[in-house]
Amino acid sequence: MSEERALFGAVENETDYIELRGKRIGLRDLGGFAKRKISKILLKEGGDEFAVGCKCIAAARLNSYFRIKWFWWILWRWYYYFRNYTDSELTDAICIIKKK
Repeated sequence: MSEERALFGAVENETDYIELRGKRIGLRDLGGFAKRKISKILLKEGGDEFAVGCKCIAAARLNSYFRIKWFWWILWRWYYYFRNYTDSELTDAICIIKKK
C-alpha cells in the first residue's frame, strides 16, 4: 500500500513536507527552471560549499521562473546568514529534492 501511495503522490504532484527547526516547508515537483538552477548551483566550482544546501533549498522552494529571478538571492541568504541552517539539518530536504 505504501508503494501505491508514493506512486499516486508522484502522479498527482502532491506536496511533500519537511520540518526545519519546527517550521514546516512544502516542496512540490520541480519545474524546468528550478532544475536548471539547482544543476547550475551543483556544477559551479569555487565559492562556499556550505551555502550550496541553502541555495538548493531556496531554488526548490520558489520553484518558478519569476519567483527564482526575483526572490532567490534574498531567500538563500536568509537561510544561510540569518537562519544559519547546517548541512545536517538540510539532509532531509536534499533527499526530497533528489526525489523530485
